[in-house]
Amino acid sequence: MMQITDEEIVQIYQEDRNTLDKTVSDIVQLLDKRAQKIAVAESCTGGMLSQWITSVSGASNVYELGICTYSNRMKECYLHVPGDLLESYGAVSRQTAQAMAEGLREASGAELCISITGLAGPGGGTPECPVGTVFAGILYGDCLCVMHLHLERLCAPERQAIREGAAVCAFGAARRMLEEESECRM
Repeated sequence: MMQITDEEIVQIYQEDRNTLDKTVSDIVQLLDKRAQKIAVAESCTGGMLSQWITSVSGASNVYELGICTYSNRMKECYLHVPGDLLESYGAVSRQTAQAMAEGLREASGAELCISITGLAGPGGGTPECPVGTVFAGILYGDCLCVMHLHLERLCAPERQAIREGAAVCAFGAARRMLEEESECRM
């Protein structure tokens, strides 16, 4: 599993937050050139990743599947996230983000799979898992990266800002993985 540091997450957020359109366009173009597909599984972003992808001309060549699984039941049903994993670690966890990405790969066959699970707020946070806690899983080929995003530290503590911050970080990391496809590291 590829590791990404908090410093790298901050760098991705700062570099890509004002150029998300270009970041997503770059991903679509890279995948199109390689005749590869992308699929997304979203919880707290609620379709935002799909919306960004489909806003790019040519997305129909690469976009395979987008699924919103807000409830644990739907994570189990459609992404085959094990119920005992959800009970043990919770929906907002590294383990769940990884299982979502892996289940998405199984369901779609896409080469690039992105999963997002987290707390966009305004309610639902705890001291151990505050609003703004998000996990993003990115699976490209055999390379898996699961990022723990502390978006309450990066952006405004507002629902929309947290959702957009999750998209920025996930797409930014995915683009870097595509650009560095020969290596499973950042």
